[in-house]
Amino acid sequence: MSSRAAWRFALRELPLALVLVPLAAVAVILFAAPYAITAAAARLSKDTDVTATMKALGGIAIYGLWISGLSVAAGVMLDPRAGAAALVLLPALAVAGLFAVERERSAWRTARSWLAVRGAQPTTTTALRRRRGELAGILEQVYQWMQGK
Repeated sequence: MSSRAAWRFALRELPLALVLVPLAAVAVILFAAPYAITAAAARLSKDTDVTATMKALGGIAIYGLWISGLSVAAGVMLDPRAGAAALVLLPALAVAGLFAVERERSAWRTARSWLAVRGAQPTTTTALRRRRGELAGILEQVYQWMQGK
C-alpha cells in the first residue's frame, strides 16, 4: 500500500473513529458483565457444539436479563418513560457497540499491518510481494478450475 493510500485510509477512518470509539467504549462498559457471565457459562462445557449453543442461548437469556435489569433500574431511579426508552434503546446500543468494536479493531489491525510492512527490511517486503503474487496465481487457477476452463 502506498503512502497516498495510507493517507486516504487515515482520512476515511478518522471521522468514523471519532464516533465509533466512544460508542464502543460505552457499549463495552455497559455490557462487560453479561459478556463475562456468558463466556463463563460457555466454558462449563467441554464439547464445542454445546459451547456454541450455550453462548447463543445463554447469551440471549443473560443479555435479556441484563437489559431488563438496567431498564427497570432506569425506570425506578429516573422515570418509567426512561425505563421504557432503555428497554428499546439498550439492545440497539449493544448491536451498534459490537459493530463499533469490530470495525475499529479491524481498522487498527490494518494500520498496524501497514506500519509493520512499512518498517520491514527490503528483503522481507520483496518476499511478501512474491508470496502475494504466488497466492494470486493460485486463486486465479482455482477460479479457472471452478469456471471449467
